[in-house]
Order: sequence, then structure tokens, then C-alpha cells
Amino acid sequence: MSAVSTMSLDEDTNRGIARRIYDLIMWGDLPYAEKYVDKVLEVFRNDREDKGYAATKTAMLDLHKVMAIKDEIYTPHLLTDGEKLDRDKIRYNVDDENGDKITYEHINRPEFEVFGKQVRFDLPQWLAHNWLMRIFKHMKWTRTILDSWGWHKKERAFRDWYKDDVIGFYLKTASSNYDQALRALRVINDPYRPNEFAVTGFREVIYPKMEKARREFEELVEPGQQLPVMPMITASSEM
Repeated sequence: MSAVSTMSLDEDTNRGIARRIYDLIMWGDLPYAEKYVDKVLEVFRNDREDKGYAATKTAMLDLHKVMAIKDEIYTPHLLTDGEKLDRDKIRYNVDDENGDKITYEHINRPEFEVFGKQVRFDLPQWLAHNWLMRIFKHMKWTRTILDSWGWHKKERAFRDWYKDDVIGFYLKTASSNYDQALRALRVINDPYRPNEFAVTGFREVIYPKMEKARREFEELVEPGQQLPVMPMITASSEM
């Protein structure tokens, strides 16, 4: 991970990368986070200082977003993260010394693929609390089994597409057409707010957004295809 320091980026960007490395270790493990670092470094080596390293900052944000899949293991980690719980106490003016406490009840709808069919169910109210979330977040070992059953296969395919195809296109194109290569990296962002990741929401919302991003990418890389120019705003390291 010390390779990040070789990029000589601004302090905010370096902090952003470090935070996302931590997230991906929590999602999976150190080797998973190292794949993220390796890709960001590849983008950086083909980036331009005079463009404010816009591509590196875009890859830092978007690659993290597609790799940190909010599945039934990582979402419980986010819901029970210590910093998140501390922020809640401040937000709701909870005073432990006064005997105040917060009781969490989560509205979760786990979904699995069983024999080719999607099965979704609501957690019973008596189960939808932090104690169960803390159990779920320690079950990373189940991913290998569940993945073989098609668990979150669309999200995993989208992650691999962005990591391999989109970033691969940037690496091949940046030296000859930087603006087009950057537009490709930002294909999963809001076209008018290119620093904002746009492929968000519940499954019914996010899947059409994934398909739209794929179509727009194919249109972008097709020779001779003319598309509206995306605003070229230098990416910020802040989310």
C-alpha cells in the first residue's frame, strides 16, 4: 500500500484513497484492496498533471463504489460501524451518562438466487436489530458458496466490467485522446455532475442504471460515434 505515496497527489486525495482501501479490506481482505490500489496506480501512470489528475480521482471514487458491493455481509458492517454509531449519538443528541440509548430496527430485504429464481424476503421484526447485523458482517467466508449460486451476480459482473473494460479502455486511449478516455471513466457518473456516482439505489433502480451505463460506454467507444460533450470538471477527492 506504500505505493500510494509515490503518486504525489494532494493530501485530501491520499486520505480518500486510504479510506477506501480500509473499506475494501473490510469488504473482503487485503488482496482485494490491493487490486483496487493496483488499478488506481495504473490510471495514475497514464494521467496528466495539467488536468489535475482528474482520471485518478475519478477511478479512486468509482472503482471503490463498484468493488464495495452492498451485499448482505457488507451492509451489516456499514450499519454497525463504530464511527457511524458515534455519529448517530451526536446527530440525535444521545447522552450515555444520562441513560440515553438508541435502539435500531433495520428494514432489510435479503435476496438470493435459488435454482435460477430470485428469492427475496423481509427480516422478521424481532431479528432486524444490530445484534444480528453483527453476526452477518463476520460471515465473509460464505461469499464463495453464495457466489456460486449467483448471489449478486449482476453487481459482480458490473464491477468486473468497469475494472477491466472501462479502465482498460482508458489505459489504451488516454495518451491519444485524454478527454474521451476520461468520459469513459465517468460513464457511471452523473453527466452534469461528473464527480457524483450515479449508479445507486435499490435493485429495481440500480439494474437499469447499470444497463444504461453499459450502453453509453459502447456508444462512446464505437468509432465515429458522436456524443454530447460531458462537462470537463476536475474531479474532487471528496465524495
